[in-house]
Amino acid sequence: MITELHEKSFRRCLPLLEHVSALEAKAVLQGVNRGRVFVDDSQKPRSGFVWLGNHDGFLFFGDAANEVFLAELQSFLLETIYPNMVELGLQWFEAISSQANWEPVLKNVFNNSPHWQQHVYLNDNFQNTHEQLGGQLSGKYELLQLSNETDNYFSSLLNYSTVKKTIEQSWYSLNDFYAKGIGYCIVFERQVISYCYSSFVSDHYYIINIWTDEKFRRQSLALETAQAFIRSCQEKQGHPYWDCTDSNRASNQLAQKLGLKIQQSYTGYEYKVPTKVMNSTILT
Repeated sequence: MITELHEKSFRRCLPLLEHVSALEAKAVLQGVNRGRVFVDDSQKPRSGFVWLGNHDGFLFFGDAANEVFLAELQSFLLETIYPNMVELGLQWFEAISSQANWEPVLKNVFNNSPHWQQHVYLNDNFQNTHEQLGGQLSGKYELLQLSNETDNYFSSLLNYSTVKKTIEQSWYSLNDFYAKGIGYCIVFERQVISYCYSSFVSDHYYIINIWTDEKFRRQSLALETAQAFIRSCQEKQGHPYWDCTDSNRASNQLAQKLGLKIQQSYTGYEYKVPTKVMNSTILT
């Protein structure tokens, strides 16, 4: 019977994950980042999935041929997961696994739903000079490291609460992020207009979340925050972990410009919560 694991039991699932893959899931199982875990057997799990704390997807792991788990999966999604999603205002289910044996299973379970290719970039050959990359921050912008030391200033910014909420979707608290993560942002007129921070951390891999306000794009701001992030990552003897969809041309180009290289690719599936579930949940 599929059941939700208590946080204290998450580590029972770690042997089911590969070493440098599904790092977001591993970060949750290690207790570093927020998330929920569902497995076939709470005492001796063979198969399961992690619902990431930032609601960015469901990562499946373990034995993809587990007939008991697969037989219960559809009904569990319908009766438990989908209603939870509707209550949170979510309409789309993203199913992912970096373990190749799950791909045909997910394709079958989610009825040939729309899918995409995801690329994971890793490399220690970071290009770290402005001359090599052509980046130079305009004097009207300020690069700020997100840390305990800068928290007073950070908390005074106009969109502080929005950025804080984004970070805390995957971290238990902002202080927890300061202690274990890495983050930089660019400030203009007391607002964060670009950031690059670690949304998950596992085994010295820092998983990158990067964003720039649409009004300020094409000014190399993402490049600036990413350079600062990766330098800090290297100072900690860590590894930047960059993943993006194949269709996100700008993200792929930036990763390559930074000297990162594709380590692996996998398929993700997108599935809309059934209308009958959405209607029944709203009515109740």
